[in-house]
Amino acid sequence: MPRPSKVLSAAVVDRIVAAIEAGCTLRASASAGPISESTLHSWLRQADIDQIAGIDSPHAEFRRRVDVANAAAERAVTELFRAQCPTDWRACVAFLERRFPKDWGRRIEVSTAYTDALTDDERALAIGDAMEHYLRVHDIDVPPELSTQRLL
Repeated sequence: MPRPSKVLSAAVVDRIVAAIEAGCTLRASASAGPISESTLHSWLRQADIDQIAGIDSPHAEFRRRVDVANAAAERAVTELFRAQCPTDWRACVAFLERRFPKDWGRRIEVSTAYTDALTDDERALAIGDAMEHYLRVHDIDVPPELSTQRLL
């Protein structure tokens, strides 16, 4: 199979941007190009260099289109996510936790007091107990084979 083209053409850019707008990762979007992921990252790096140098290049335009496509994909998913809020309170909580983590995010308080006086085994047991407590408080199911107590 011949090697994919590394030419930054309008057709390649359009395919990559469409894939990003659809929510694909950069890796999958590069394949839609079809180019390698390293080529896509190389083009984005060149765009950053051109922007710093004040050069309006095809790479800089590609970067702008990629940024707009990422924003469009995020907006589409956010709108779908927020549309669930009136019927599912968990969607509202999840939105607030992710969008405003400083104010609404879950907080975990860990005390490191007196850990220097503990042996490695005691410290590992204390960490395992803290993890078990967190999982229990937040109602997170963990299969028995992944239990922290079994890992010690």
